[in-house]
Amino acid sequence: FPVTIGTGNSGYNVLHAIIIDGAKDGYVKFKTVNDKILELPVKEFITVSGNNNTNDRPVVQLDCSLGQEQFNKVPFSLADRSQQDTPVLLSKDFIKLNGGVVNVNINTDIKK
Repeated sequence: FPVTIGTGNSGYNVLHAIIIDGAKDGYVKFKTVNDKILELPVKEFITVSGNNNTNDRPVVQLDCSLGQEQFNKVPFSLADRSQQDTPVLLSKDFIKLNGGVVNVNINTDIKK
C-alpha cells in the first residue's frame, strides 16, 4: 500500500479502518484496504485531538513490511483515512526506531 511518513506525527502509526464492531471482549473488528476484514486484540486506546475534535482510537499490533524489511507487532491506531492520500501513515518515531532518518529540509516528490 502507499504510505505517508508523518514527519509531524510522533505518535502511533495509523491504518485506514472502518470499525465494524468496537472493542468487544478486548477485540476490535474492522474493515481495511481492499475490503479486508480483520478482528484483532486491542492493545490500548489512545485519544487523538485535531481539527477541533477529539476521538478515541483502538490500537492493534500488525506485522508489516517496508521494502524487503519485515517488522513484527507494530502498533497501529485505527482511523478512517478515506479522505487522505494514503491508507497508512507511519510515524517519525517508527522510522527513527528502525534506523531511518527524516530530513524535513529535503522535499522529494515521487511519481509513479
